[in-house]
Amino acid sequence: MKKLLGFLAAFTIASSVVIITVSCSNTGEKNKLKEVSSVLPVNTVINSVEDATAEKVLAAIEAQFPVLKDHIEIADIKEANPETQTYANVTRKYTATVKAIDNDKDYIGSVSINFSINFEQVDVQKNVKPLNDLPNDTSTKNEFQNFIDDILNSENEFKNKVTYKITEDQTDPSKITIELLPASNNIELVNNQVVTKTVKVESKFSYSIISDKYSN
Repeated sequence: MKKLLGFLAAFTIASSVVIITVSCSNTGEKNKLKEVSSVLPVNTVINSVEDATAEKVLAAIEAQFPVLKDHIEIADIKEANPETQTYANVTRKYTATVKAIDNDKDYIGSVSINFSINFEQVDVQKNVKPLNDLPNDTSTKNEFQNFIDDILNSENEFKNKVTYKITEDQTDPSKITIELLPASNNIELVNNQVVTKTVKVESKFSYSIISDKYSN
């Protein structure tokens, strides 16, 4: 009986030692983790951000702080004091929350950073007006395209800054919408408007009859 009690006591002590050892080991691993803010200080200004998207912001941070590459992610992005601007070159300021990725082996925590992007605002009112003034049912879609190309290429203020998209109505091929678009992410169009027009559509049925006539 004494031997059994001695064995149980020894087993209990050994188990306690194992539990304490494992606990200390886990604590040691946690202590090795560094706060993201120890490398990336709070409110650091990040340079060369191309666009206010998580992908572009993350790329800029990792370029400025290579040690954080593959250890962090962007939790959110907010524009600071957003307001409507008039035609001008505009600097928009943003804040973003940067956090360690889940279960990262080196870093924990999160931090707020700042960045800004320079936008150029382009007033396209003088482009939209002639599009609106074009009469319906007098031009084909291709003629509309040529007309828009001439407008955008005739003045330097629009070259490489403004592009466009023409979309056909799925139920009515004679109906199109014309939308002017910024040619790059740092361009903002002012006084823009989607223009809807009806165009001349070549009859496929008539074309088929003519083709059959001359093929015989």
